[in-house]
Amino acid sequence: MSVKIPKMMKELDLNSLKKYLNNTRRHLHSMPETAWLEYKTIDFIYNEIKDLGYEILTGDKILDMSYAMGLPNKETNDLAYKEALLECSSESLKLFKDNRTALVAKMNLYKEKTVAIRFDIDALPIKESDDSSHFPFKKGFSSKTKGIMHSCGHDFHTAIGLALSKLISENKDKLHYNVILIFQPAEEGVRGAKAIVESGILDNVDILLAHHQWSVMPKGKIVCSQNGTLSTHKYDIEIFGKSAHAGICPEKGRNAILSASRTICALYDLQKQSSPSIKLNVGTIIGGQGRNIISDYTKFEMEVRAKDKNIEKEFANNVIEIINKTVKSYDCELKISIKGEAIGAVGNESIARTIYNLSQEISFFNNIQLSDEENRGSEDFTSMMNRVQERGGKACFIGIGAGIKGKELKHHSPNFDIDEESLLPSLLLFYKFLKSI
Repeated sequence: MSVKIPKMMKELDLNSLKKYLNNTRRHLHSMPETAWLEYKTIDFIYNEIKDLGYEILTGDKILDMSYAMGLPNKETNDLAYKEALLECSSESLKLFKDNRTALVAKMNLYKEKTVAIRFDIDALPIKESDDSSHFPFKKGFSSKTKGIMHSCGHDFHTAIGLALSKLISENKDKLHYNVILIFQPAEEGVRGAKAIVESGILDNVDILLAHHQWSVMPKGKIVCSQNGTLSTHKYDIEIFGKSAHAGICPEKGRNAILSASRTICALYDLQKQSSPSIKLNVGTIIGGQGRNIISDYTKFEMEVRAKDKNIEKEFANNVIEIINKTVKSYDCELKISIKGEAIGAVGNESIARTIYNLSQEISFFNNIQLSDEENRGSEDFTSMMNRVQERGGKACFIGIGAGIKGKELKHHSPNFDIDEESLLPSLLLFYKFLKSI
């Protein structure tokens, strides 16, 4: 599918832009895909951009897959790819095969400096609400994919990125920087950015931007630099014991469930003794075959977070040490897998100030804040920010209020939604920024 838009960009036909944004957002919302499986989504993005004059980069040119975290198993991936082939051209889809579901569009204007903007594209494993009051259900564009939903606004972000790609293409004579648009997979679980960072695609970027539309921020508010993102590590912990008959010879077994239980208790004890800013959670645990069998296998999924990246790193190292010591004390074997990671970042004030001034030119923004340190969870865009800043560039992560008045629609929930009126002002902000630098 291609969402049509008239070529009236030079005059900034706002009605056409708004229609394109809404239609594109709704199309994307109806076809959500989870991390590293965004085949239909990235194929749609490719076909929207391919004829606009960009250099399109895909695959190993923009992804170092040795740094890709939380990849799905082969069976899950093969099924998703096969389903995508039913709707997409095999010729274009093969560009993204084997979980390489990222795309970079480069507009080389032969300028000295380069600006990059990132848009995340993945959805979540959540069953969308079918309540009659839920706007996507009411309007007929709710998820067509069972148990998967755009429940964090990435459909909004992607629609804005696509509309911006068209504006840039039609107005490149007004720009003074080369432009890179990054469509990133696997932001959820902070799994995708590092693979892009390690590809080197950001190494010569002078300015880097991204944004997030928030249902929990009032419509019209903008935070020009969100500086409260948390550093985090996500782990899968697998413990391997030995089975035995629980009634006859339990002493001959090595109890993986007991080992896991004591390990988890030790981790929460460690948290209590640490900085109050540290957050630890064990979110799932599975194991065992039956009540009369000493369990030979247990797995739990956990995460640690903290605002300060050095505190989080030290705590994460202590967590690994505790896990190793406790599991080994029960004579069990251990496998620790990193499934996601991100470090905190602080935006550059000079970029935030530019965004602040440009926001004042857009009537939608009626509550403009230069920066804040509010905890809005973790975001792997910070890995990109750190790389650019380490190499002398500047970066900023923008927060845009898109809450629906009178409703508390939380992110990562079945009834999540945000106000489509926020789409056009967000697009115009990026476009104004590109023209201003």
